[in-house]
Amino acid sequence: MTMAYNVVQKKGDCYYLYEAEGVWDPVKKNSVQKRRYLGKCDKDGNLLVSGRSLIRSCTFGSYYMMLEAAGSSGIYDSLVSSYGEKDADTILAVAILRIVCPGSLNVMNDKLEESFLPEMLDVESLTPSFLTRFLQRIGRDAGSRTKLFSSLAVKGGAVVFDTTALPTSSEELELAEIGRSYRRTSVRQENMGIVFSSEKGLPFMYKLYPGSVSDITMIRNLVQDVKDLGADTVEFVLDRGFFSEHNVMCMAQAEMGFTIPVPAGNRLSKECISSSVPHMDDPSTAAMLSGSVVRCCEMTVEYAGAPRRMLVFQDDDRRNIETRALYARLAAVEERLSGTEYRRFSVRTLTRSEKEICAMLEITEENGSIVTRRKRNAVTARANRCGRFVVMTSSDIPWMDIRIRYRDRNEIEGQFSQFKSDIGGGLTNLSDQDSAEGAVLTEFVSLMIRTELRNRMRKAGLLEKMQVPKAIAVMNKLKITRMGEKWRLNEITKEMRDLLSALGIPLPQDNY
Repeated sequence: MTMAYNVVQKKGDCYYLYEAEGVWDPVKKNSVQKRRYLGKCDKDGNLLVSGRSLIRSCTFGSYYMMLEAAGSSGIYDSLVSSYGEKDADTILAVAILRIVCPGSLNVMNDKLEESFLPEMLDVESLTPSFLTRFLQRIGRDAGSRTKLFSSLAVKGGAVVFDTTALPTSSEELELAEIGRSYRRTSVRQENMGIVFSSEKGLPFMYKLYPGSVSDITMIRNLVQDVKDLGADTVEFVLDRGFFSEHNVMCMAQAEMGFTIPVPAGNRLSKECISSSVPHMDDPSTAAMLSGSVVRCCEMTVEYAGAPRRMLVFQDDDRRNIETRALYARLAAVEERLSGTEYRRFSVRTLTRSEKEICAMLEITEENGSIVTRRKRNAVTARANRCGRFVVMTSSDIPWMDIRIRYRDRNEIEGQFSQFKSDIGGGLTNLSDQDSAEGAVLTEFVSLMIRTELRNRMRKAGLLEKMQVPKAIAVMNKLKITRMGEKWRLNEITKEMRDLLSALGIPLPQDNY
């Protein structure tokens, strides 16, 4: 089977488009290329005119890549089973457009027309008026949303939970209330909780809450929601912002499994690190993880009315880096202050970082000038924290599994940070709560697709060379051109072939 493709050739200041096809030559016993002239084009292969009519050229590659990822991962099937094919296609089109060309929903229809999505999905128009009605309709359809979450949910294992505040200036959003960010933003907010599967590395549900609801209340409600999906044996992996005696007690009373880091400045963290120092050189505490030596000291402490399992982790590479940085900062501040006239010194002239260092120094006067001496206990306590952190867990699995789980959580946190950035102003101009629910749903589907692509890139070892935006930029160069009733792909470069192969996505066939 031969496949025709388009080739752009520059002659002088003009570009010309040819249809190329590999044909077997039985005499020479190899493949030769035959070309058919199509007409003048721009540098991207978009035909300017044809002998009979204008020719349409669309961006193909990036949309094909994401549709294939959504299909092979099961995301598309879950959308179809929950919303039906027509609405699933529209949700998917909006989600993909938000990844390829993030921006206002008002320009969504223009981006759709520039893409090949109308030919790939059953979507004809995404005008602002249509989008408003569509988002309202799917936003009020709580039953289909729950069905989607149920089809995506894991039934056990570790899950990562995180929250974010969604600011809005709209007066019509029912859940918008004054929350923690009000002093900074002067606008009301809605809160959002989202749950990822640690095993799959993909989000599987979210929920919007009133802006004044506390984190622990969101956790309690979300635990019950996750259990209602059939995931009644999960363990939540939280970030250090959730750590408090009250929260730990509430999670324990709810019989909720949890793993949560203890903030570095917390008294419990300092005590655990101090207790672990004499044991960290024990060879039995060491193992290899991602090319670095990691160590762990286990202990049990009384906290929130019960004994708790504590793990003190140390990464040797990170400890060396942080220790060098600490003493370099100490030396820099000492050099800056040494010999300075004492009466002219003011803490207000120091940066925040320098103030932290000064807390480890004793500053005195000698002959009218500043003299600094290091506070031994303060410097030692800070040095002990370098490359170490403390985790409290209700799990009884080996410490290395906990460490890997926490490392994977950092990767998931990076994806959620991108989601926060994308949706940061997403509720600002929405007129009602149903529209807000619909908009968040499409952003949630965007997050699933982008995370699926990133997971594949990480598995293929591509993340050191490129991130998802770079992959999109590479595939955006693949165009498709309509000539009469037929569509022809432009030439697929080696870079595109290698990228699709690494992602486990088949090469597109020239049969559209």
